Amino acid sequence: MLSRCLIRPSRLSVAWLALCLACTNHPEITREQIANDLIGRGVGEGLSAWTFQRDEPRTITVIEVKQSGDKATAVVEVKTESKPLAMPSFPAFPPPPVAATPSPLPLSAPLPPPSIPGLSPLPGMSPIPSAPPVPSIPPPLVPTFKFPRMSPRKYSGRVRLQYEWVAGQWSLLRIENLSFKPE
Repeated sequence: MLSRCLIRPSRLSVAWLALCLACTNHPEITREQIANDLIGRGVGEGLSAWTFQRDEPRTITVIEVKQSGDKATAVVEVKTESKPLAMPSFPAFPPPPVAATPSPLPLSAPLPPPSIPGLSPLPGMSPIPSAPPVPSIPPPLVPTFKFPRMSPRKYSGRVRLQYEWVAGQWSLLRIENLSFKPE
């Protein structure tokens, strides 16, 4: 009786097999999905690192997609560039008003000699040399800062994307840099 069950499948095992085959038949990964999955993800290291932004111009060409059950790998050619940055210039703010405080002595008046007991000037020298007049200090200037317009950075090359089927959709696990670099 046991050999009979192994040779001839039951209706339940056929239904189970059909259900398993249907579960592994996932939709293909599209170029649009890849473009959305790249947003916010980074490629490369150090100075040649790049993070894909939502509003940057980007061209994606799918080279190869391999699906095996709940795993998939896609190799894509990506060309992208950052938008040119035009930094705003900051307005020149007027300097804050300087409070006029009355000075007890005019700035050009000589200072009185110090009155320290037991201290006398050396022979032939005046007690305090006459100081040059102090020039008036203009109010501080607040410059207008203008940053240069930065040219866009351009990158292109191939990346390998590894996907996994999670909760009914393809989820990007990691990005591997194959040849993606600055132009």
